[in-house]
Amino acid sequence: HELGKLVQRSVLPRRNSPELRRNSMRRLAKQRSLSRRPRAERVGVERSGDMVEIWPRVIYINGPSSSGKTTLRKNLQERLGPDDHCFLQNDAKKDSLDTQDRDWFYWQEVSPSGRTLKVGPKARATWMGLVRSTVGLLEAGNRVIVDDVCFEGLWQLQEWKNALSPYPTLFVGLTCPPSILDTRESERGDRMVGSARVQAGIVHGMEDEDYRALEKEDGFYDLMIDSAALDPDECVEAVINAALFKHMNESTQQS
Repeated sequence: HELGKLVQRSVLPRRNSPELRRNSMRRLAKQRSLSRRPRAERVGVERSGDMVEIWPRVIYINGPSSSGKTTLRKNLQERLGPDDHCFLQNDAKKDSLDTQDRDWFYWQEVSPSGRTLKVGPKARATWMGLVRSTVGLLEAGNRVIVDDVCFEGLWQLQEWKNALSPYPTLFVGLTCPPSILDTRESERGDRMVGSARVQAGIVHGMEDEDYRALEKEDGFYDLMIDSAALDPDECVEAVINAALFKHMNESTQQS
């Protein structure tokens, strides 16, 4: 019940009427088994002889390091079928962190107990390449899961929104309490402890003065998940239910 409340509260468009929400819930109840079926059955429903797509072409996941993005992505691929969804992630940062090259990714101390990852011009160009590569895969007919960290916040989120606007997309934001981020970083052993805590205040763009304008317009995320409040399977269920809610609502509005 709590998971259902989370999905309804986070996903249903603000402009929807109560009647439209009730209709969407009825449609969802009829289609709950879709997420467990092969892709050919899952991505469309027949209506008056036409196929109406109800599954996103892109699942975009953004959140600070150690918030659970990789776990969520792997579990989604396993649940949905690894052959159905390509996976994209920016892998350029690891080597550059070893050299602290300021043209690439590098650490900057922001407090005695915390550092944040900064993005130089070459790293920024690499990140833009990730956006363009995603569009290229979509143009070729693929479905994509993107695992991202928007180190510079709102402008990167807006780049994604603009680039993916022609395609059905589910935008997912991951959050996690700072103390748990610290613990996860310590347990992993390959992270700069304290960096995720700093990232948590940046990656979703909430500190940017333009964020409120974006939220007032239509928001950015379709679903926000606190990965400390849900177990991995519940996170996957939340994403799948959110995808069905969003695209059933959109197909209802277009009919």
